[in-house]
Amino acid sequence: MGCIRDADAGARVAGRGRGLDGRDLLVRSQLSKTSERTVTNRMLRYVGKRAASRYGGRLIPLIGAPISAVQNGGSTKDLGRRALAYYGGDG
Repeated sequence: MGCIRDADAGARVAGRGRGLDGRDLLVRSQLSKTSERTVTNRMLRYVGKRAASRYGGRLIPLIGAPISAVQNGGSTKDLGRRALAYYGGDG
């Protein structure tokens, strides 16, 4: 209980001249800290999700482009061979 009394005494000293009771100041300070943490956590989550979706969307095409190029090259080669066989060209 000593910790609460010390905090209450400190809040009373801080609230002099403002017309606020020490308990009121203690409760208000605790509530404001919690709400600040909540807002900060929400903002950090929002920024993290936005950055992940924005840069992740840019990173995936850079990884997928070479893979797609190889696949498309193989498919094009196969299509060319079939076309030459169908139309009777050298192949």
